[in-house]
Amino acid sequence: MMVKKILFLSCLSVLSFIVYGQGLDFSRGDNMMSRKEYSEAAGYFKRYVNKSTEARIKLSRCYYFMKQSEACVQSYSLAPQDSLKDVDLFYMADMLWQLNRKDESQKIGVKIKNQVLRDVVAGFEYIPDTLM
Repeated sequence: MMVKKILFLSCLSVLSFIVYGQGLDFSRGDNMMSRKEYSEAAGYFKRYVNKSTEARIKLSRCYYFMKQSEACVQSYSLAPQDSLKDVDLFYMADMLWQLNRKDESQKIGVKIKNQVLRDVVAGFEYIPDTLM
């Protein structure tokens, strides 16, 4: 009887370690992003894209800062829209605008709650392209 209790408790403790060990720690990728090592951070977050919405959003931000418009938009479109913050919606609208998908960009811009960011997206057509 005592052996069964010990075996049960040890299985329970192992199971609890497994369950709590599943939480993903993105501090390494976050540190890379803070040092502006976006390519390395993107490689790090790619490993967890299928496991976490947070990883998908952070990967999208890396693509934004690396100016990889198509990859950024694809990555953001895979994330649930309700999980995106205003800054993420702004990044997505900006990348859509750069891809000449202006109608989609404006639709995303309307969803932004922050008035300043929403006004910037609404004014994209009035901001001259500095490269032209």
